[in-house]
Amino acid sequence: MARSIFRQRSFVLLLVAACVAVATIFAASFGNGGGRADAFTLAGTPDGHGAGQQLMLTNESVNVTFVSVSAGFTNVFGRYSPGPVTPYFTCNASASVNDGPYTGPLELIFYLSTSGGDTWQSGPGTRNSDGFAHAKMTPITGGVRVFWEDLPNSQSDWDFNDCVVDVIITSNPTATPTRTSTATNTPTRTSTPTNTPVPPTNTPTSTATNTATRTNTPTNTPVPPTNTPTITNTPTNTATSTPTITNTPTNTPTNTAT
Repeated sequence: MARSIFRQRSFVLLLVAACVAVATIFAASFGNGGGRADAFTLAGTPDGHGAGQQLMLTNESVNVTFVSVSAGFTNVFGRYSPGPVTPYFTCNASASVNDGPYTGPLELIFYLSTSGGDTWQSGPGTRNSDGFAHAKMTPITGGVRVFWEDLPNSQSDWDFNDCVVDVIITSNPTATPTRTSTATNTPTRTSTPTNTPVPPTNTPTSTATNTATRTNTPTNTPVPPTNTPTITNTPTNTATSTPTITNTPTNTPTNTAT
């Protein structure tokens, strides 16, 4: 009974974990415009006009598109930072520019340069000469919409419609192709069969060379018969001792004369 309850609890925990994983993948893929980047954020505290937001990127690229204009000035919209300062387009005609990729975290700062001689930056008012924020950002699907006010504080109506731009943000491609490097190590396993033919090459050489050395034993057989003729020296001593007996008759005549 206890084992059955334990197995049921384990199954429930696994099911919950699987649901959480699926929900996480779904949120990452579709949580911000059907697969668009969701790593960017709008930071900063808006001022009394609802302006002053800061666009923060992590690892994204942007597409900047002109939306509308309602201004007496001819305004140029562009990127202030990261540098160098780069103009995108004039806010009086349809235009679209791709920019990036950016690797952060970093703040992407825009600017609006007016024909009246002023240049305003996005973000807090401390960046501008009149001390006021001149760009308002609101989230849209896949990015943000930027609304600009082109007049200084002393002349402004703060309607933020002098140049309106959409900034669509997409994640930079990840480094998934690096996984293919693991396949390059597979062919090294084929080196093991090269050692198989080596042992058979030593067997024939040792057997044939040792058999032929036994043919040297018959060469010692004819040697003993060469010593037999040395026995012929024995008869040389018999004839030399016989003639010594002839000296005895010489003493007989001397005794008769006295």
